[in-house]
Amino acid sequence: MADELLPYSLEAFAKGKEFPLRQLSLSISEPRAHNDYGYECIVRCPIVREKPMSIYSYEPLYAAELSIQFVKQVLKMRGIEVVDRNGRFFLSPRPISRVDIR
Repeated sequence: MADELLPYSLEAFAKGKEFPLRQLSLSISEPRAHNDYGYECIVRCPIVREKPMSIYSYEPLYAAELSIQFVKQVLKMRGIEVVDRNGRFFLSPRPISRVDIR
């Protein structure tokens, strides 16, 4: 299942308290084996963090789930909504597994 969903990317817009409408770009790499930390996903989302970040887990699918959960939580904490170009609410990306990570 993860093979068909990763790598993951999303191009949309973000609307927040500090800015009216801004392009949002998100990409999550396929989990790859890491010598020290099990599996690693590289997350790129400049609105969340300028530099790419690594999310680790001992299970490859869980590394991907944690990556999406991390981005969602940061956006929520900052009051940022993912919207379309007209400012309408944009449906969240579907979870990578059957686990509900909302």
